[in-house]
Amino acid sequence: MPSSNRHKEYLSFQVAEKMLAIPTAMAREVFQLTNLTVVPMTPPLLLGLTSLRGSVLPVFDLLSLWENKRRRWKQMKFRCIAVNHGKNNMAILCDRIGDIIALNEEHRIFSADEISDYSFQKDGMEIIEIDLDKLQHLAAVVIKRELKRKGVAVA
Repeated sequence: MPSSNRHKEYLSFQVAEKMLAIPTAMAREVFQLTNLTVVPMTPPLLLGLTSLRGSVLPVFDLLSLWENKRRRWKQMKFRCIAVNHGKNNMAILCDRIGDIIALNEEHRIFSADEISDYSFQKDGMEIIEIDLDKLQHLAAVVIKRELKRKGVAVA
């Protein structure tokens, strides 16, 4: 029986030392982060809100999942990936934008963590496939927890 070559295209990007990827079908555009409104009392995962072509997007900084600190975005020239995910749009802060890569879905490696179920190996490097549902759920939980910790009533 011939093996199936089910390739899917991903946009790769780097956060700190981690190489991550999202399906290109969900990546709306890459943009320079030039304006940001910080939302008081939110955890570092939610860097703030930005406006892109008339839409307000939450900006997520995945580095905070590994290092619990808020980055000083104004001091560096960060780029973001605007992501369409159903009715929810968001932006992901990146240290470096990579390439569009074709990955064979049959070579996925199960590696569940907070924001992913799978990763790939390509050229000796692990590439973590971001699960946007998991990221949104994690963001909601982390923000709610932080607000409760600060004494804010949360439904």
